[in-house]
Amino acid sequence: MTAAQKCRKNGWGVGTRLRGTEEKGTQWEDTTVIEITAIGREMVLAVKVSSSRYDQVSDMEGSWDLDGRFWRRV
Repeated sequence: MTAAQKCRKNGWGVGTRLRGTEEKGTQWEDTTVIEITAIGREMVLAVKVSSSRYDQVSDMEGSWDLDGRFWRRV
């Protein structure tokens, strides 16, 4: 399933904030919050709002595949 299909299936649209948690070993180590800025045919563009791993986040928009993390609406 593409990132765009996942968004449509879950009712996530432009402006939706998602918290994604990535499992590292036996612990949940990295949590990131993104805000969806565009949904294409297959890809999703978003801005990283916060990250438990990095102190600074950029307001640069980038593509996200939404795989490898457990995503839920904030």
